[in-house]
Amino acid sequence: METVTLGEQSQGHEEGLSRINYKSDFPLAVKLVKNGQPVAFPDCDFSIAAKTENGFTVYKAERKNGVCKHCKQDGDRLIVFFDNHGLGKGRIEIECVIDNPDADYTEDGIRQETYKAKAPVVLVDDNGDALDLRLPEPRVVEKVVEKIVEKPVEKVVEKVVEKEVQLPSEMKTLTEATAKVMKSHPDSGSMGLFNSGSAVLDALAAEELSNFPTNVLQNGTLVNEVGSALGLSSSTPEEVPLIKQVGFISLLKNYANSRSIGAPLNCQGLFSSAYLYNLSLTLRSPMDIRFMFAMSYFARLDIYLTDEFEIAKDMDIAVNSNSSHEDWVNYRNSDDSDELTSYEYGGHIRLLHLKFDPNKVEHVITFIRNLGRGCVKQIYLEPTGDIDKEQFARWLLEAIKPYTDKEKAISDTIGDAYLCQLTPIGTNWSGTGFMFPGASDGFRSKGYII
Repeated sequence: METVTLGEQSQGHEEGLSRINYKSDFPLAVKLVKNGQPVAFPDCDFSIAAKTENGFTVYKAERKNGVCKHCKQDGDRLIVFFDNHGLGKGRIEIECVIDNPDADYTEDGIRQETYKAKAPVVLVDDNGDALDLRLPEPRVVEKVVEKIVEKPVEKVVEKVVEKEVQLPSEMKTLTEATAKVMKSHPDSGSMGLFNSGSAVLDALAAEELSNFPTNVLQNGTLVNEVGSALGLSSSTPEEVPLIKQVGFISLLKNYANSRSIGAPLNCQGLFSSAYLYNLSLTLRSPMDIRFMFAMSYFARLDIYLTDEFEIAKDMDIAVNSNSSHEDWVNYRNSDDSDELTSYEYGGHIRLLHLKFDPNKVEHVITFIRNLGRGCVKQIYLEPTGDIDKEQFARWLLEAIKPYTDKEKAISDTIGDAYLCQLTPIGTNWSGTGFMFPGASDGFRSKGYII
């Protein structure tokens, strides 16, 4: 893996460049130098833009609000992962913008530092240098110091011996798990299944996936296989070690965040009976989401519905982002799908943060409509682009199902504890707001507070 250093004076030559095929994924280490001395990346937001000389495509990595995308910290350096980057041929150029919080800069409270450098990597149209483009595996080095005292001159000689220590077999197996399972389960690579940003979590997910049939991703039975392994169908389930539970959750989360191949992802009951403090999902594929969180408990659930997300049912997409509002209304009125979760059978989400692209308004409305009433205490609604707040609120109120007799009885018993607070957040709302005439009473009559 090559390293690019930001902040150094340009050397003006191109010796020692590594050549990589321009269609390959690869990592690139980034180091920061100030005043001639290497320094660690600051603990603040930053963005990195990479392109090839004379190219137009830009590949981006960033840390925003403490969350890294396409990169991770590795000691004093940053590793950028060029994954499906789409860059053309040529030498890679890097621009890094660091957002340092600084109250003296009153416009936005941010003092920006910008660095540019040429990486020692050239993207080519042949096999390149046949480099090993993986991160190096861990190597443990033990230093043995022997002191030899020679008489009579009392001369002390220090002898340092380095020897490589083999990793324990469990750790060695873990470091090889992802590469091995991509051979035994080739769909995992095509789907981009190992997408958590953590090599350890991806390896644990890979290790669990290796125990399932090779076609488990293709035939849509992954959720059932994991459920059986966790003993969810048994009245007296066996104890499952904590490390395996982490592996299973990582596998399910990566599956939800992956790209579908040919058919929608089968996510029915994906996190059924899960008890987690928080979970963050970026849904980028068509998927069947029925009873996705049945009998689950979350303190916080963050879901981002991207441009590629669509709602499927029995592997069929009846309406999509191009469908009219009338088509969506007809679909919702005829849809008797199982709810995402259920108050009656146990389920609780303290905070649901729904982030969505502007063309996913109907999907968000359908998502909220299919939430089990009384299961969610607060919903944050955050569009990534400009949408009409009043129109959204009117369509949402129209879509939410009226109380059933059973739900009305529960509401009469527990009162406001059965209600859910709807809160629009972010800067991409236009229009007069949620509070159109009759909105407050209308939403309350259906179990929501605005």
